[in-house]
Amino acid sequence: MNQSKELLRQQLELLAEHSEGATEQELPNLSAAMCEIYDRLIQEGVGRSLFRSAIILVTLSNLLVSILILIQ
Repeated sequence: MNQSKELLRQQLELLAEHSEGATEQELPNLSAAMCEIYDRLIQEGVGRSLFRSAIILVTLSNLLVSILILIQ
């Protein structure tokens, strides 16, 4: 059980890292994948703070991409 929680956490972190360089077209799929992992983590008993951090990171990444597109 602890091993599966750790794997899910690592997967969520990797998705969050990948979202930093993602395009606007990729972000919805990454967000959906993060939500699926979050659902599994909740089933495993992990708190919401990890998910909130990941969502904030995705949101900020999306904002950064939008700003860069507007600048160009």
